[in-house]
Amino acid sequence: MFPKEHGAWNALLVSLFAGWIALGQWNPIALAATLIWVSGFVLRAPILTFLQYRKADQAKARKALFFALLLLIVFAFSAIYFFRNVPQAAQRLVLFLGLPIGILICAIAVIRRNLRLVIVEVLGFAGLCLLAPVLALCSPLIPLSKAFWLYGLFGGYFILAIFYIKVRQKWVALMKDGIHSSLDLRMEDGAAPLLLHALFVGAVYWANPWMALGPLWALGRVLAGVMGGKPDLPIMRLGVREMIHSLVYLILVMGAWKVMT
Repeated sequence: MFPKEHGAWNALLVSLFAGWIALGQWNPIALAATLIWVSGFVLRAPILTFLQYRKADQAKARKALFFALLLLIVFAFSAIYFFRNVPQAAQRLVLFLGLPIGILICAIAVIRRNLRLVIVEVLGFAGLCLLAPVLALCSPLIPLSKAFWLYGLFGGYFILAIFYIKVRQKWVALMKDGIHSSLDLRMEDGAAPLLLHALFVGAVYWANPWMALGPLWALGRVLAGVMGGKPDLPIMRLGVREMIHSLVYLILVMGAWKVMT
């Protein structure tokens, strides 16, 4: 009854750690924000389980419904506490960016009945990574400009990762059909992710060279994957490697953040 998307879990947890590190202290408002994001993210899984098993397995459906109601209670009380106490900058970020992202995802899910679309994945990562700046802004001492640095760095990292993962998924599918990806084909497939990551590095370096260390790591990991990655590497193993890369990215970015601040 928990979401199985390890990439989404990765983005959520890395953003959570980044936000708390930037905040640098215990804060009950930040705890409420954490509970909002975590409960909201997990909530979809028990609801789908309930809908799937409400006729076939009523005992399992009841457990899923109970879990969903528990998450709703946590979400509701956390949201009430958050909006009553949070600094205005964080409140506006949630209302004017987080809420529209959530509405868009729900609208696409209802209209297209498909959450596997690239636009949904982009919006999903944008929403999950919003946790980092929201947590940082729970302290009135952190300006909005620095919070947006966090959002750009972590949102950019995970959104760009989508396009690299799509390339690796394509190679796995080709290998299952007996088609081996040549270096030329891999370079052709990897050109767009490499270009996007290079632009990401350039933009961050132009603004602050220290902060470009993390994006440089991300570019290097994509280049290594395109040039020498195993085209038949199972997606689950690739996901584990991506989690390790994201932890290194977190260390580099937050280390540079401490230097910058």
